[in-house]
Amino acid sequence: MSKLIMGFSPTQSDVHIFFPHQDETRSNPHLQRLARLEFEKLQRQVQAEDRKLKESEKEELETRIRQKKEQLGKLKPQLQNILAVSYLTFALKMEIDYKNWKCNTLSQKIGKHHVC
Repeated sequence: MSKLIMGFSPTQSDVHIFFPHQDETRSNPHLQRLARLEFEKLQRQVQAEDRKLKESEKEELETRIRQKKEQLGKLKPQLQNILAVSYLTFALKMEIDYKNWKCNTLSQKIGKHHVC
């Protein structure tokens, strides 16, 4: 039934399966209205199925987004600690390099090894 609604182009034999009283319906306004109502009912059923599917997909995506946000929230303090340690390590290395440079420069001027 949903194939007919979803763009299925029926052959002549398919039309008789879905609409067995096609000849009568063409000349009878009451049967035409019933056929339209039946068609609309089928459309609503298909749309209801699609809506349920989309709602379940939406709920799944919302759950995944919520989980990702929680994971990111847990990573933030860890990243802050890593950055703080990295900065501290970098600053200490710069201080040590500066002291070694100063010591080497002083040693070269005096002509001694390991003045510092």
